[in-house]
Amino acid sequence: SDEDVRTDALNLLKTTSEPVPLGPLAQMAATDSNPDLRMEAMTLMADQLSAEERTKEDWAVAQASLSRSLSDPNRDVREQAEMLRSDLSQ
Repeated sequence: SDEDVRTDALNLLKTTSEPVPLGPLAQMAATDSNPDLRMEAMTLMADQLSAEERTKEDWAVAQASLSRSLSDPNRDVREQAEMLRSDLSQ
């Protein structure tokens, strides 16, 4: 529940070359109390989709999460979700 721990965990996940489970990132993108961490989780989730091992289910999780974030109470989170969705559809 500590924000510093969540931040550190997200930063560590960004440095790994292994695929990261998208479910927990989607959950963080939807529910974290810090909008910056919600945006970081969305970005990492989108970045993870470039891995060759990603399945259609992974893509569906990411797309659903980004769609939910379009109605986030924070304007910056909504804008980030829209940008990432646009990037993924290209």
